[in-house]
Amino acid sequence: MKKKISNKLFLLCILSMFFIFSLNTHNAFADYLGDINNPFSIYENNTFEFDNYSVKAKVELKLLEYKEDEEAWDFIYNDNEYIDEPTYDKHWLLFKFSLKYISGTPSNELLSAFDVIDSSCFYKPSKSSLKTYDYIDFDNVTDLYDVELYPGTSDTFYYAILVDKDISYPMIRVNEDYYYDSKLDKFIDTSIWFNTNPNYKQPVIVKQTPTITAYNCTRIYGSSSFKVTAKTNSDGSFSYSSSNTKVAKIDSKGYIKPTGCGKAYIYIKVKETNLFKSVTKKITIIVTPSKVSSITVTTPKSKTIKIVAKKHPTVSGYQYQYATNKSFKNAKTLKGNSTQTSKTVSKLKSKTYYYVRVRAYKVIDGKYYYGKWSSIKKIKTK
Repeated sequence: MKKKISNKLFLLCILSMFFIFSLNTHNAFADYLGDINNPFSIYENNTFEFDNYSVKAKVELKLLEYKEDEEAWDFIYNDNEYIDEPTYDKHWLLFKFSLKYISGTPSNELLSAFDVIDSSCFYKPSKSSLKTYDYIDFDNVTDLYDVELYPGTSDTFYYAILVDKDISYPMIRVNEDYYYDSKLDKFIDTSIWFNTNPNYKQPVIVKQTPTITAYNCTRIYGSSSFKVTAKTNSDGSFSYSSSNTKVAKIDSKGYIKPTGCGKAYIYIKVKETNLFKSVTKKITIIVTPSKVSSITVTTPKSKTIKIVAKKHPTVSGYQYQYATNKSFKNAKTLKGNSTQTSKTVSKLKSKTYYYVRVRAYKVIDGKYYYGKWSSIKKIKTK
């Protein structure tokens, strides 16, 4: 018993150590452009999603200038001559960034440059942690703390960090976060990585084309809302639309409400992500007539009956059926269009019991779709 418990504890420890190791080494377990294995070039025009809990923003971060050693120190000293010169084993790295705030939610939320980047975002070229000894709050040029943007605006700013002398062209990591994707069965590092080395060539990553599984359906007019069952191997979210809201409406959560008889297409779209392209799946919904709620049958004169059906919305027409037996064996059937909600039948047998029922139909692409028969009415002719 002790041996079994010890084995379980050992396995648990190994799994825990693996998880902690993966976080500490920032292992991405992913293969999309901008991840740790395939970082963006900071000199290219790359957009990414940024989330700082108060705003979800689509932004573009680009490096316009990079200086180090004497060039960086001269720039910093000219801005503030009271800063001490670095010791022999350290040097300043100077960056001039361009930050563009493309769009965001909520749309009126400000985005500060220091929300996107600060001293903790810099890593060694090996992608291990980088110690920064100091940073600069500039006096005479726009710096990190001066830039606040609304969606649709952009600005440039300077930032400088003091690091060990052997560090050049550090990696930059923004929007640090992890989550476990159960569909992909792996940890996803949603951080965005940038390479600041001008000789680095940004790779071309082909995103996967996801699949969406969903099925055509048929519903009766007047039935309650139902949720479309859609599945995908993508990590993107779904959005929905209907080609004909007079037949079926669909809300943002995928609930379909039949609104009229006919055919509509439901478009199921999965959003583009770092791993997958955006694709759209089209399914068909057919809404058939419901049961005619009531009919009346009278005998206006000898050997004659008049059938009146309650009008059914959005149908193509009605079928009227009568017979001398309630099983409707050898029944006679008459047809009327959508405006013909009554039929008069003459030349019947006198003083005979007749059984009558009505149903609605809808013609869709040349095919007849029938509702259920109404309740049966029994009447005796004059």
